[in-house]
Amino acid sequence: MKLKLLSHQKVINSLLLNFLGFQALRYSISKILYLTKKIFIKKKNLLNIISKEVIDKGFAKEENSLSLHEFESIKKEFDLAINDPDVVVEKESYKNPEITNGIEHKTLMIDENIKDKYPSIFNFKNSQKIKSIFSCCEMRENIKIYCRIERIKVFNNQIKDDNKEYHYDTFHNTFKAWLFLSDVNEKDGPYCYIPNSNKFSLTRFFSEWKNSIIFALKKNFEPSFRVKSKFKKKLDLKSFKAIVPKNTLVVSNTHGLHRRGDAQDGTVRESIHFWTRENPFKIFLD
Repeated sequence: MKLKLLSHQKVINSLLLNFLGFQALRYSISKILYLTKKIFIKKKNLLNIISKEVIDKGFAKEENSLSLHEFESIKKEFDLAINDPDVVVEKESYKNPEITNGIEHKTLMIDENIKDKYPSIFNFKNSQKIKSIFSCCEMRENIKIYCRIERIKVFNNQIKDDNKEYHYDTFHNTFKAWLFLSDVNEKDGPYCYIPNSNKFSLTRFFSEWKNSIIFALKKNFEPSFRVKSKFKKKLDLKSFKAIVPKNTLVVSNTHGLHRRGDAQDGTVRESIHFWTRENPFKIFLD
């Protein structure tokens, strides 16, 4: 039972345990542990400005995040890297058989294998700035930060795209960031986030319980809970939209409600994408 409960698997792979409320218990314990660390770290005054905002309301943005020289170096390497032979190209149609090319998603992981080819991007990924932001948000040191470059091009915005529905990534706090390499406008499908949806609520508590049973019945233990489409317009009125100029860093707690915005055909979004997902119960497993 320990391995099931104290893991970062999104849903416990036991219908019985989920019915008895163990998934909701995991959600609650992860919140208590995070709050405890938050109180300690605030007393020590260890949080930076960006992480304070992310912890408080679930997201933050920093315009002119890099110096002009740093940004131009990264953008120049990005333009080369996005056509690298190792780039992964996904043609996303989201099970729409009549559409063969709805979204083109190009990505390239930034790791030791490419540090000599694209040093500016690699060095930014391993910079103190990025490490500090994620360490403060996770409230622990020595975390593993993943990074990739990505270009999303929309060919047909009428496809059913699950990422355009509001959803939670998982039951505990987890963080992502994007350095946008071009201006993001309304038509480009900006990242949308519901402020304060990262905080504990009884609604979310019971939602975790109910959905854990549904997902266990489907034997889907790595789901992202999605809100029904009929609520999208109402939620959009409350959302933060990352309509930002290039060289803006957006950081978000994707435990909260978020989605990819609705983009017009022909639009392109380019970014350096960072993420981490630590085990919220690690203190018990060390």
